[in-house]
Amino acid sequence: VFISSDASEAFSYVITDAGGRIIESAENAVQAGQLTELNLSKAQTGIYFISLRNNQAEKTFRVVIQ
Repeated sequence: VFISSDASEAFSYVITDAGGRIIESAENAVQAGQLTELNLSKAQTGIYFISLRNNQAEKTFRVVIQ
């Protein structure tokens, strides 16, 4: 999964599975103006949620791995 941001601030992220278990997280990992790769190649089939947040915004994306 690739994430790009045009925000002026870096984002932290949390990846959770459908049961709410945290799979991975990182602080200030998605830098402003850069393309960031989140590697889900080892994730099992299922539904995952990627939550991005900083001081200005918060957004959650649903990812389905088949």
